[in-house]
Amino acid sequence: MSTVGTLTPGVRDDLSTLITAQSLQAHTEWVSQEPGEIPALLKAAGFTLVSPVITPSGTGGQGYVARRGDQLVISFRGSKGDDEVETILNVLSDVDIRRVEPVAVMPDAQAALAHEGFYQEYLSFQAAVRAAAATAPHIDLFVTGHSLGSSIATHCAVDLALHQERPVTLICSGTPRVGNQVYADQALADLGGAALRITLDRDPVPRLPPHGGDKRGFWHIRSLMCLEADGSPTALKDINGNAFAIHHEHESTAFHARAAYKTALDGLVAKAQARPTILSDAWGSQPFLAAGDAEAKSVEGLI
Repeated sequence: MSTVGTLTPGVRDDLSTLITAQSLQAHTEWVSQEPGEIPALLKAAGFTLVSPVITPSGTGGQGYVARRGDQLVISFRGSKGDDEVETILNVLSDVDIRRVEPVAVMPDAQAALAHEGFYQEYLSFQAAVRAAAATAPHIDLFVTGHSLGSSIATHCAVDLALHQERPVTLICSGTPRVGNQVYADQALADLGGAALRITLDRDPVPRLPPHGGDKRGFWHIRSLMCLEADGSPTALKDINGNAFAIHHEHESTAFHARAAYKTALDGLVAKAQARPTILSDAWGSQPFLAAGDAEAKSVEGLI
């Protein structure tokens, strides 16, 4: 039977946020299954679909909006299928694509730019997720995704926070860079700080696309939780966001797999249950921002 733990809105340095991340990672697995299999997986965890599984024509994308009591979860699939090599190639094929103004998501942020491919992919979902979310306007909303799905989720969370004027919690894994510095900073502000990127230290995808050397280049949302394969927090000095620096001998797309992230999050939750201060012990009083700053400092010219 599928199970999913408690979902707690917001992002804090406590066990509730880690359990929420662990629980949302299950949704990234379920959304990756065949559409006909998804309702039963959700039902076993107490969720029901608000609308049919969303599969925009011609994109290969997939997502759903599901409700359990006073909680709504929107989840997006990454690249089609489970082939990690395919995932990497999909991301690499978009490295040089032009940046566009994401006016349908962030209309008032001057100088905000977004990766065109990820942005256009979200627009193929936008009408459906807006309509589904609007059926339950006053309940807690969580948005998640893995890999390319997390880039779509990022746009979605900002879109719903702004256009439906509601609090949204965004927790994603294996996220590539979605926009420029203005976009990244504004997205975190629009979400009221309720955003968290989860990265495995040896996953190459979060280093893509390369950041670029100016404010038009690709940047990450600052809030980060970077983990080793067993769920241990990566030392600040070892967090590296540079796409061109190989700082492990055997970096592999295996570290980008959903299963690898599940193992790490399960490990982290177990460690945090035994030692609740595990993240602040590793990264200080504002651990997610400290980890994000360490990632930024590893890339020349970011801060």
